[in-house]
Amino acid sequence: MREDGQIEVAAALRRDYLKSCTSPGAGLEKIFHAAGISVPMDSTAVHWHGTASLQRTRKKIGGPRFLVAGDAASFVEPFTGEGIYWALLQARLLAELLEKNDFAWHPNLVNQWQDLFTRFIKPKQKICRLVTLLLRFPRLCAFFVRVLAHAPWLASPFVQAIHGSDNA
Repeated sequence: MREDGQIEVAAALRRDYLKSCTSPGAGLEKIFHAAGISVPMDSTAVHWHGTASLQRTRKKIGGPRFLVAGDAASFVEPFTGEGIYWALLQARLLAELLEKNDFAWHPNLVNQWQDLFTRFIKPKQKICRLVTLLLRFPRLCAFFVRVLAHAPWLASPFVQAIHGSDNA
């Protein structure tokens, strides 16, 4: 609650869920009620602002005299904070790439950066997308949690793919 008594609500809702509701407010009311929380507002009297999907990718992550990194290069719906790790990894990879090229611009830098991004970032994002997708299916997720409770070593390839060695 803000100092002026207003309530700010933020939520990331799946598009198919929103389509099944009469309004964003009605969808949030359903979520609040399912969690046993009383709704602190009249959702029909609220003006809702939406944003685009939480996934963005660029076909080219550079151009004449510029290279793109971080969320601007590719954004994947977060679930445990990988975004900042990937941004820092990209900064390190870019610094090494630029240093290797004596900090001088040449058109091939875009292709070199694209190759590094594809090799070191895309596979991690792919696993993250799969885990995020899995989290949308509670029963399937619960099944995997039970399996991993008995065989935790099965998670190693996924953990390694997301946070493994990043040596260029």
